[in-house]
Amino acid sequence: MKTTTNYSLKKPELNDYVNVNDLNDNADKIDTELKKLSDAIGNLPDLNTNEKTALVLSINELLTKIGNISSLTTDKKNNLVDALNELKQHLTAHQACYVQHHGFGVTTNNGNAYSITLNPAPSSYVDGMGVKFKVNADSTGACTLNVDGLGAKRLKNSTGNDVTNLKANGIYTVIYNATTGNFILQGERGEYGTATPADVRNTKTLGTENGVVQGTLDLSLLLPSNIKKGITIDGVSGTLPYLPNDFIGARLYKKDTLLVTTASSIYNNIITANNLLIFIAGGNYNCYRYDIVNKTLTNLGIAWPLNVPMGLCASDDGSVIYVRDSNGAVYYWNGVSWVSTGITAMVAPGTICCSPDGGELYYLTGTTGGMGTLLKKFVKSAGNVSTIAAIDKLLGEQGLMRYVDDGSVWVGVNESPATYKKIRISDGVIVATINRPGAFTRNVCMFRKSSYPYYGVYYGSSTGSDGLDNVYMLNKDGTSTQTSYSVPYGRGSFMGSLTGEFQAFKPYGGPPYSIQFLQLQKTQSVIASCSELYINQPVSALSEDGYRWAVDSYAALYSYYPYQ
Repeated sequence: MKTTTNYSLKKPELNDYVNVNDLNDNADKIDTELKKLSDAIGNLPDLNTNEKTALVLSINELLTKIGNISSLTTDKKNNLVDALNELKQHLTAHQACYVQHHGFGVTTNNGNAYSITLNPAPSSYVDGMGVKFKVNADSTGACTLNVDGLGAKRLKNSTGNDVTNLKANGIYTVIYNATTGNFILQGERGEYGTATPADVRNTKTLGTENGVVQGTLDLSLLLPSNIKKGITIDGVSGTLPYLPNDFIGARLYKKDTLLVTTASSIYNNIITANNLLIFIAGGNYNCYRYDIVNKTLTNLGIAWPLNVPMGLCASDDGSVIYVRDSNGAVYYWNGVSWVSTGITAMVAPGTICCSPDGGELYYLTGTTGGMGTLLKKFVKSAGNVSTIAAIDKLLGEQGLMRYVDDGSVWVGVNESPATYKKIRISDGVIVATINRPGAFTRNVCMFRKSSYPYYGVYYGSSTGSDGLDNVYMLNKDGTSTQTSYSVPYGRGSFMGSLTGEFQAFKPYGGPPYSIQFLQLQKTQSVIASCSELYINQPVSALSEDGYRWAVDSYAALYSYYPYQ
């Protein structure tokens, strides 16, 4: 009689005698082994059907490797039971551990308070506990999450801020932080600032809590006339003049009375490119600096004898100031005090100018209208003087000298006919010459910017006391062109700004007296005017934007804003 391989069940053949006891023995063996397997599987009640099926297959594979259980010794059978029990314990513990793996559920909500149920349910919150959840409804503010009734905990991002933007059907992962008592959102998209689409140009996109959105800022609306002069935005340079702090509205006129108690008169005033009025006061002959924007007046004192200084120039920011006293000596303000340059004699009262930073002073020595005049340079940092060029005869027009941004200076030469010469500072070479348009000069203003289409503007007459005073453009080919702007002889005053770009003319007549603003290198028409003045004084200084001016021999500054 044959038997089975695994459990030695008897298998009678056709000619064998069948014994009922053998059949009973077989049945008992089968029952015993099935009971063992049933007990092993039954002790894992938490497993679902798929998990139990997988376990049965695993046990069968294990049994195949171990061999016939009936042939095992008692010790080996006990070891097998212990191993199966240990496996059950590990499976049960793993299923309930939300630190090593994340539970999952779909939320319910009451406003921004969300809840989920896990299986199996955790008994408490523990550090590192992870939960995955699908959101059933959008949030509208700071959110909380309650897991299996253990208590609501705030949802925070990695920087400690409340999570406020949960979206319906979104799946989120959070980890419990026992130190702070909050759930921390994982896999954030990054931090976002306060920029909105209106802050970002319409050709770019912006990352937000709600995803990428299109900017709406239209920079094509930028116009030079809408941007302050000196400011460039997205490649557009502004042309709008500065509006003083106390100006409100449009087309306004105002006089700033400078409270110089020692005198009502001023001498040799200038307005720098940074809107500082610098002048010498009558009486004490001190130098004053007035901040047009902040309305502050500072007395810088005096280093020269008590006499009227005859020349004044300054750096664009007003930090360096040069003063030439009536004896021809020159002093400079170094930001703290006055220092002597060592220059003791100069020709022509107003023939000085300096570089925009004030580091170099250019001046003339010799005899007005005579021979042997020299154009010289004083370097402030080194304190030394050098000769730039020799000029046969100085024309002697007060205030004519002008620095040009290509490294040259303009001077007047008393030739026949009289000429204006542009002299390169580095080597004294004459790089341009232009004939003076008329014999009787009222004023000439050379442009500092070499990029202008003209060298400068001339105002004067060829007839002297009769006829008209005309304005001429000084062309870059050495000729001059008369403009349509003219006034009766000797009846007004004419002044150019520091760079020469703007001009102001005060015609004869009044009160009230008027000021006309010009930009003759661009248009021969008056670009603005003010007819509210009740003081008949010549224009003596003009601001860079062309709409602030000082008058001669009077301690006042005037401003006019011509834009609507």
